[in-house]
Amino acid sequence: MLTNLGNVTIEVPSRKTFEAEGAILKQALSDCLRDQRAALAQLADAAKQVDKAAFGSTADFGPAHQALLKALDRAEVLLQS
Repeated sequence: MLTNLGNVTIEVPSRKTFEAEGAILKQALSDCLRDQRAALAQLADAAKQVDKAAFGSTADFGPAHQALLKALDRAEVLLQS
């Protein structure tokens, strides 16, 4: 499920024990959550930059808009996986 939803490769444990498998799953879940948190932070930051640029200096609007589009693309990839 994590492999499909989180787009994460889960390694095969060297030993087939609950502890080894649990540690691998814990790491994979942590990686997925960290990636999602980073994507959401990037999206929020980009949206704030666009907001500032739209109501401030128009010279900043282009780069801020590009950053927002990139952040939206990253968030979309996470949502699709």
